[in-house]
This record gives sequence, C-alpha cells and structure tokens, in this order.
Amino acid sequence: MEPLIAWRAREHHHTEKSVDWYWILGIVAVCGAVLAIYFGNILFGIFIVVAALALGLFAGRVPNEVEVAITSRGIIMGKFEYPFQNYRSFWIEDDHMHGPRILLHSRKTLLPLFSIPVSEEVDLAELRDIINDYLDEEFLRESAIHRLFDRLGI
Repeated sequence: MEPLIAWRAREHHHTEKSVDWYWILGIVAVCGAVLAIYFGNILFGIFIVVAALALGLFAGRVPNEVEVAITSRGIIMGKFEYPFQNYRSFWIEDDHMHGPRILLHSRKTLLPLFSIPVSEEVDLAELRDIINDYLDEEFLRESAIHRLFDRLGI
C-alpha cells in the first residue's frame, strides 16, 4: 500500500527521570502498600508494589523511533496498522506541549482515544485534508488525568 504521507516519530514522548523521581515513586509505593496492609488488604498492597515496579521499569525505557504512514486503509505506525474503519473521528492537536499529534476517537470503549505523534516537518493542513477524506474531524481532548500525567512527565 502506497503511503499518502509519511514521517518518522518516537512512539511517545519521553521525559528523562532523575534519581529523585525513582526515590519518590518507591516511597509512595511503600507507604501505599503499608497502608493497604494495615487496613487488611494485602492483595492491594502487593498490587501497589508490582505496579510501582512496572512503572519504574517502563519509565526509564526510551521509546523507539518508528515510521508513521497514512494510507488509504489507515494509519501505520511501526509494525502496527490502525484501520480507519475502527475509528469514529480524528483531531489534529497542533498546540500540545510535546508537539503536534493526531487524536483518534475509537469505536471501542476500552481505549476511547488514541494519540499518534506528528513530526514538526509535516504540513498539518495537508495531513488534515488527507485524513478528512476517511474520517470526520471532531474536536477531541484527552482526559484531565492524562494531561496531568503529561505535565508530571509520567
């Protein structure tokens, strides 16, 4: 399938974490686990520790740079294809703190909003025109929690 437009981008924005960030994560996790166990919920305490370990491991991982291409069937990001038929609408957020990106509103309720970073070199008007041939344009915005996590660098 011939791409209509293509660029290279990181899988997601990465913020370098300091040693203090990991210390704070560990202290919060241990305090949360101790409180959960104190209130008699051992399983939740274990979950907090495992979740903190997973967050700590993934927070240090630098995302890969992948090829992003828009085709007549959908959006290809790396080795994954996201067909247009699985999405209701899109929005190109050009004023996001980490650079422009495409927001896709999924037909599935489990993952309602999907974000794809856009390189600074891409003409956003041309990109909007291409995607508008396949999806309706609708103002979309991420949840307040997601925006808070972006600000905190999580």
